[in-house]
Amino acid sequence: MGHTIIDTKKGPILCETYRFTSLGAFLYFELFKCIEEKFMPVRCKNCGRWFIMKNTTFSHFCKRLISSNPPKTCRDHAMSHNFKEKLKSDPIWEIYNRGYKQHYARFMKGKMTKAEFSEWGEYAIQLRQQAADGELEIEEYQKLIRI
Repeated sequence: MGHTIIDTKKGPILCETYRFTSLGAFLYFELFKCIEEKFMPVRCKNCGRWFIMKNTTFSHFCKRLISSNPPKTCRDHAMSHNFKEKLKSDPIWEIYNRGYKQHYARFMKGKMTKAEFSEWGEYAIQLRQQAADGELEIEEYQKLIRI
């Protein structure tokens, strides 16, 4: 390890310099520099390849493209898959999703204004939360969300 001064337009900059005897030593050094800066190497749970997970993002899925038409990443695929699994396993989310699709279709056909759709969306989220907390029975929740 050493230091070098580099002259720039804004003035001199003191830089660290390193000499490595092998590629392995360089990779080992880089790994620990990443960990020091709170970047972690993680294996993608979708494709199995390694990527660097930044400290601001907590995801076990990389951003590599897995399909070009439409462009989808491992992260997109995982989010879609997890949402579909949630719909299958949770009846509250399944009812909410069905109601959302019905109201969105009304909005797209012009039978509902954007303001009405937005208002319904807020109402539906409140209903979903009440049903999840056990304040509403499933049958009642199903009736109210379709209105």
